Amino acid sequence: MTEKNKETKDISLEYIQQEKERVKALLDKSQERLKDISQKLISPPKPKDKREQVAALVGNAFTIFDGVMIGIKVTQRLRSLFGKNRG
Repeated sequence: MTEKNKETKDISLEYIQQEKERVKALLDKSQERLKDISQKLISPPKPKDKREQVAALVGNAFTIFDGVMIGIKVTQRLRSLFGKNRG
């Protein structure tokens, strides 16, 4: 009997289940680590004091306002292009 066949016969159902649990635990740990890393990369930095908090709030408000204004302008242009009353 070759060495490979001997190793194959020693593998039991219990071993396979234990190995599956071990690999699943590794995958869960890795997934959690990737989630943490991506959150650190994507999320904005936390403001250190009151002044930075206000600056971040104003910046966010301006970004929202700018997005709404661009949305309105795009909508108006699309309506003028595809509207019923083409002038």
